[in-house]
Amino acid sequence: MQLKSYFMISFFLITWKGFGQEIKTKVTEEGFAIKPVLTKEVQFEEARMFVYLGGGYGLRTGTIITGFLTSDNKPEPTYTRSTDSDKPFRNGFVVDFGARYFFPSNIGLGLKTSTFINISNFIEASNNASQETYITYGMLEGLYRVYFSESLKLGFVYGGLGVGLGYINQTQEYRYSRVTDVSQTFFAVRTMVGINVPIWDVVHGYGEAGYGFSQGKITDGTLSISQFQLTVGIQIRMNQF
Repeated sequence: MQLKSYFMISFFLITWKGFGQEIKTKVTEEGFAIKPVLTKEVQFEEARMFVYLGGGYGLRTGTIITGFLTSDNKPEPTYTRSTDSDKPFRNGFVVDFGARYFFPSNIGLGLKTSTFINISNFIEASNNASQETYITYGMLEGLYRVYFSESLKLGFVYGGLGVGLGYINQTQEYRYSRVTDVSQTFFAVRTMVGINVPIWDVVHGYGEAGYGFSQGKITDGTLSISQFQLTVGIQIRMNQF
C-alpha cells in the first residue's frame, strides 16, 4: 500500500511539473509575439523668424542746426543762424518696424526701419516758432543671440550691428511765415542690444537699447541726426514650434 501511494504521488508531481513547464513556455512564446507600438517623436523647431513692431524714446546727440540763415548783404555776404537753441529738438518718440531671421548657429540677419518723431514749439528771437522733425533709419543688420536655457530654447538676449542710411526731413516755421526746410540723407551705423521673451503662443515681447550714428555736411556746417533709442514692443514668431 505504501509502495502504491509512493508511485501515485511521484506520477502526480512529474505530470504537474511537465504541465506547468508547458504553460510557462506558451506564455513566453506569446509574449515574444507582442511587439510594442512605436510613438513618433514630435520634432521641436526653435523660433527663427520674427516680424516686429515697437515704440519708445529717442534722444538726439551731436550738433543740431536750428534757426534760419541770415545774411549781412555785403558784396560777399556772411551767413549766420538766427538761433542756436537746440533743446526743443533733442527728445522724440521712436517707432520701430522690421524682420529678423536666425540661423541654427544663432547668427541672424535683419531688416529694420526706425523713425524718430519730434514736433514742438519754441521761441526764436522773442517770437513764437514751431518745428517738425522726422528722422528715419533704414538698416541691414547682423545679429547674434544667446538663449537663457539651451534645453528650452525660448527667451534669449541678442546684440548686433546695423548699417544703412539715415534721412532727415525737418521744417521750421517763424514769424512772417518764414519757413526753413532741411532734407538730407547720410550714411548711418547702429549698434544694439536687446531681450526677447515669449508671452503667448507665437507672440514674444522685446526690449531694445541702441545707438545710431549718422551725420553729414549741409550749407553751413555739420548736421547730426545721431540718437540713442530705448524701445519696447512685440515680435511675432513666423514659424510654429
